[in-house]
Amino acid sequence: MKLTKFLVLLLAILAISSNFFITSAAAQDDDEEEDNADADDATQEDEDYEQPSDPVHPLTNMEGPSPDVVTTYVLPGHTTGDTFNIAVNKHNSIIVGFVNKREADSEGNAMKVKAIAGSLNSGYNFATYIQNFTILGFNPQEVVDPGAEMTFEYNFQIDGATDLQQSQLSLTIFYEDDNEDFTTTFFNETVMLFEENNGFDREIIGTYLILLAILGTGGYFLWGVVKVQLGIKTSKSKSTTSSSSGPTDFSDYDGDLVYSTSVNKNRKNKAIKKKAAAKAIKKKAAADKKGK
Repeated sequence: MKLTKFLVLLLAILAISSNFFITSAAAQDDDEEEDNADADDATQEDEDYEQPSDPVHPLTNMEGPSPDVVTTYVLPGHTTGDTFNIAVNKHNSIIVGFVNKREADSEGNAMKVKAIAGSLNSGYNFATYIQNFTILGFNPQEVVDPGAEMTFEYNFQIDGATDLQQSQLSLTIFYEDDNEDFTTTFFNETVMLFEENNGFDREIIGTYLILLAILGTGGYFLWGVVKVQLGIKTSKSKSTTSSSSGPTDFSDYDGDLVYSTSVNKNRKNKAIKKKAAAKAIKKKAAADKKGK
């Protein structure tokens, strides 16, 4: 009986011990899993901190305009109400006027103009981006005091490869006061893109030259057919030479002329002497016959 109680007690002790060890192992596993999870979270936070965020373009998520600022613009070559025709592949200029309407006697109400930027978007869907223009930054910033105004010039150029179609041109000025940032889109209009030929179009001139060559060739062959049909013969000029007449300008032949003239005179004198001698012989012969 005592042995049975001893065995039951031993089994109870063994059961309690095994349960304790199992519980301790499970708790240890849970602690290790928590430690691993904390380590993973810390690693992820470090990676997020170390990885730089992509730069955001200033025209994305812009601040609103200030109610104390009025902007105007002048686009050279255009007047209010005109269709805005903008040339591609050319430097275009626009003048923006900036007016600070705050009280002139108040302090801390100056506006500081930081930059001007712009973009070209689809005329049918403004969210469709076509081109961002160069940002004109002011360093140091241009300060416009309360009650004052200032003008700025902004130059932009549309890529020559852009489709010549209706588009949306948007230009924005960035500024701030002592407390917050502002932006005002001073130009946001539909424009028509075109390409200037500068008064010289090589393709058109080449077409004209080819057309003239074709017309000239066709006219030449047509004139040949007309001549054959009408029996027209072309007269060839015959060159006639005169052996007796010499050149009228002897400036280049002075030496040859003197030589040939003296030779001719010698020959002529010899001929005259021969004739005189022949006549004298004939007279002498005739006189001899009469004397006999």
